[in-house]
Amino acid sequence: MFGNTAKQQSVWEVRSLSNKTQKTTRRRASLLPAALVAFGIVALAVGAVLLSMSPGGQPSGPEQSQRPYVGGDLHSLAVDPTDPEKVVVGGHEGGAVSTNGGKTWQTVAPIPGGMVMSISQDWEIPDTFYAANGSEVLKSTDGGKTWRPVGGELPGVSAVAVSPSNPQIVYAGVLEGDTASVYRSGDGGENWEARN
Repeated sequence: MFGNTAKQQSVWEVRSLSNKTQKTTRRRASLLPAALVAFGIVALAVGAVLLSMSPGGQPSGPEQSQRPYVGGDLHSLAVDPTDPEKVVVGGHEGGAVSTNGGKTWQTVAPIPGGMVMSISQDWEIPDTFYAANGSEVLKSTDGGKTWRPVGGELPGVSAVAVSPSNPQIVYAGVLEGDTASVYRSGDGGENWEARN
């Protein structure tokens, strides 16, 4: 009688283990299609990014593209007040311009310091742009083909805006530590004075 009880207990343990294994296998099998789909999506996305890049890390192919290349996060966007089809964007590694409302994009010249935190356009002279790159204000007078620093360093400059009433007046937002300041230029960015 003792032998039968041990045998029954052993059979019960095998059945219990078998049921647990079957439940675990079914649960894992139900997750498998979702995991395969997720893996496929990630693999396709990584492949698309790698195929679109040249060995130097820049987009391959012609300079004009369907999407703006600004190297990651998009920080700024400006629309030409005289031509709503002209849009300018800036990000971690530069800027791009569209002349057809965002359908295609042309990469602008490399911006010193790389990052474009803010961009603003002179509404009187549409080829004049100002950009803030974190340490200075830059100015382009040829539609973004070339850039030069104006007015010396403004440490922590992260915003720039051209006055709508007078394009010679340009404002810069600066963050130094915990202190935010506004600077103003009355001569197109050549000289700056703190306003607060």
